[in-house]
Amino acid sequence: MPPLHPLGALDLPAPSALNESDGGLLARAAAGDRKAFDAFVERHQSALYRFALALGATPEEGEDLIQETFLAAWRGASGFRSEGSARSWLFTTARRRYWRHRSRREVDLRPLAELGEEAGWGVSGLAQQLAPRWEDRLTLAAVFESLTDSDREVLVLVDLEGFSLTEAATNLEISLPALKSRLHRARLHLAAALRGGRR
Repeated sequence: MPPLHPLGALDLPAPSALNESDGGLLARAAAGDRKAFDAFVERHQSALYRFALALGATPEEGEDLIQETFLAAWRGASGFRSEGSARSWLFTTARRRYWRHRSRREVDLRPLAELGEEAGWGVSGLAQQLAPRWEDRLTLAAVFESLTDSDREVLVLVDLEGFSLTEAATNLEISLPALKSRLHRARLHLAAALRGGRR
């Protein structure tokens, strides 16, 4: 597998790779094209890292998790079915690996508030909509941390990473109606936690 690029120090992929689908990049990677796989990694590693941190991984565990996930993607590129979403496939792989790792040993979960900008929780997406209500983004991170793992997973995928409902359901391995219900409950829990967190 080609080495991962240091987070935060990514070079732009070749112009042709920018327009190529994930499935196309994986097909080329399966044929041994390392540049195609590099473009695939560059396209997804930051979001995958944020996802790992949101699940509760430390920065080091997050880096290990994405390394393992991309190694699995490199090895499994030839088995990827192009009718599916490569992004969902990648996030599902990362999610399964995280929970398998977590179930094997107790993990000292750092609060999201300690992760700050390192977690990539800049003012974007849901955070951008909510941050102006509070003096401090750490309040939002602390509120977010108070949610259950299940609530955080669905909110990160849909509201922060922009997965479609279908992609998120596939990633979480639940039905679309179950995903909609879970997302609705998670948003209600977040809203209730935010109301309780006002100063």
